[in-house]
Amino acid sequence: VASTPSTCVELAVSQIGGVAGCKAYHTSILAAGEEYSFSEEGIVVAPGLLSHGDGQVTQLSMGSTRLTGKELEARLRPHFLPGSYDLLKKNCNSFSDAALFVLVGKRLDQRYRQLEKVGARFPQLIAN
Repeated sequence: VASTPSTCVELAVSQIGGVAGCKAYHTSILAAGEEYSFSEEGIVVAPGLLSHGDGQVTQLSMGSTRLTGKELEARLRPHFLPGSYDLLKKNCNSFSDAALFVLVGKRLDQRYRQLEKVGARFPQLIAN
């Protein structure tokens, strides 16, 4: 019986804004040369770091997995459907957190969710 080869999993992080003492981040997952991210279109799979645009991206090694990208998508797609994106409640960081847990059993560091947590506590600060 052949086993599935192990694939390195990385967290890609870029700072996208924030205020003094509270930064906003965009995160995605890299595995086998593919980026897995979440947006208004649902789960997006692309080569490289497409979702981060031209900004500076930090890549952090998170471990390895035997799951394939298709298996990750199958497990998470029902929870991250197109049109279900919400800036404060279900965003790229929510997806990265879930993907990391499924792939390597780790959670997204809370520092990458600072601004959305403040926004969730004080929704009046977010313009409609």
